Amino acid sequence: MEKIDLTSGILELYVSGALPPEQMEEISQQISKSPELKAEVERIEASFIAFAETMAPKISQSRKAALLNIGKTASTTSPKSSFVEPTPEAKVIPIRSKRWRLVAVASVILLLLSMAFNFLQYQDLQQKDLALQQKDQELAILKNQDEILSNNLNSLQAKYRQNQQFLADIRDPQTETVILNGNGVNFSADQQVRVYWNEDRQLAYIDALNLPPPPQGKTYQLWRLSSLNPITPHDAGLLDGFMENEEKIFNKTISGTSVAFAITLEPEGGSESPTLEQLYVLGLVGG
Repeated sequence: MEKIDLTSGILELYVSGALPPEQMEEISQQISKSPELKAEVERIEASFIAFAETMAPKISQSRKAALLNIGKTASTTSPKSSFVEPTPEAKVIPIRSKRWRLVAVASVILLLLSMAFNFLQYQDLQQKDLALQQKDQELAILKNQDEILSNNLNSLQAKYRQNQQFLADIRDPQTETVILNGNGVNFSADQQVRVYWNEDRQLAYIDALNLPPPPQGKTYQLWRLSSLNPITPHDAGLLDGFMENEEKIFNKTISGTSVAFAITLEPEGGSESPTLEQLYVLGLVGG
């Protein structure tokens, strides 16, 4: 057996008789060889006995006096004689036996108190662990909300900058507003699309709010016309993401001279030349 650690609590279990017989024997052998262990065992026994005595019932003063009177009466009424009658040998209860009983009582009491304390500690730890889990969940929720708010704020700031840039561009003195009217067939004649065109900067904003959502598999395509005689159209870009664009404002970089703009409905991906049967709006620059 390994050397006994005085702080391990095994000597307390030895004193209370709570160890297996084999281990009790091994520890007894070590105690017999070690004055330090013997002194520690005696100290533990003394503390157990002191604790047990504090738990023992008290004898009242009246009962103690009665017991003393009985002893005095027996000594004074006995006749004097030179013959001493032999008395049966009194049964002596070894002090060690009393000590072990007291130690056992103290051990049981300590065990019960320890169990109650450990149970309360366990309940307290469970409550603290549950509270910690709840705090972690609340922290995770707050962190998620903070991320959502941060993303929303970034999105709003980006949209605000876009709107500010849009306003600055359309208010530029060189920017011209081109009205594109419906052709009356695919799109009502009283409906309009506006193109804010700055030829010097080759920049155009298309306000397509009045256009209906394109059918599935179709997309709107912008054309610039460099000449009306003959009609010479040039691809100016697709109005991609029409459904996702809440404001329906599209900006395009357009190079070259433009005398008119038109929008047609084309298959997804666009066409090399406009489908005239799907012409929706047309408008002249400076018209």
